[in-house]
Amino acid sequence: MFKAYIDESGIHADAKMFVLAGYLAPVKEWDRFGKRWQDVLHKYGVKRFHASDCNSNRGEFKKFCNDREARNTFVSELLATISSRPRILAVNLGVVVDDFPDPHHRLVQAASGHPYYVCMKGLMASIHIVMTRWRGVSEREKVSLVFDRQDQFRPFALERFNEIVAEDWEGKNRFHAIGFGSAMTEIPLQAADALAFDSYREFLRRREFPERPPRPSYEALTAHKIMPQEWVLDQREAAAFIQQRLDAE
Repeated sequence: MFKAYIDESGIHADAKMFVLAGYLAPVKEWDRFGKRWQDVLHKYGVKRFHASDCNSNRGEFKKFCNDREARNTFVSELLATISSRPRILAVNLGVVVDDFPDPHHRLVQAASGHPYYVCMKGLMASIHIVMTRWRGVSEREKVSLVFDRQDQFRPFALERFNEIVAEDWEGKNRFHAIGFGSAMTEIPLQAADALAFDSYREFLRRREFPERPPRPSYEALTAHKIMPQEWVLDQREAAAFIQQRLDAE
């Protein structure tokens, strides 16, 4: 059994991107990873990693306010628990929601054709592709998706998952279930949060400031990727993606 831990970014009102990002790995690999991640948290006296709080020195990260070097060392050690494990694969997709004319898109109300559908379908398709190439993995091997338990977006994720597995496409039987957990107990969700946070910023960088280098944290988080090139879709590309879905029905 494999699990993919997924989180969203770009759900705030003025977001320019909507991103789904996370990691895929065998269940046994997640067990080994979780212990190492928690060891780093314990070393620095942190209960739970939350990327936006850490980046802004909020909450339990206030102690880093006047010691950026210590914060960077902590983050570097934490993210090394991901970058050092080649069997944990990153996947991230983004949609430039600013290009969508629908005034409701900022709420990410995901009827087919909206950012949430586009990202989830692309993410599931990417996972299916890599599973078919994973050495020693049976074509019957299943994947469970685990999302952060957010009351605001849980219905959207569940509705889109049920919609996508009801469609007629090659990879639909690969997915066992969708579940929701707390990042306090489902440690890989903290890594997914970190990747979603950095993916949002990286995709904006490529669009608005391509001359700037990627954040070192993004490069660490994506040291092992499902697909060689991440998807960042504008309105035209997302419309083509949806049309492909309609043509297949």
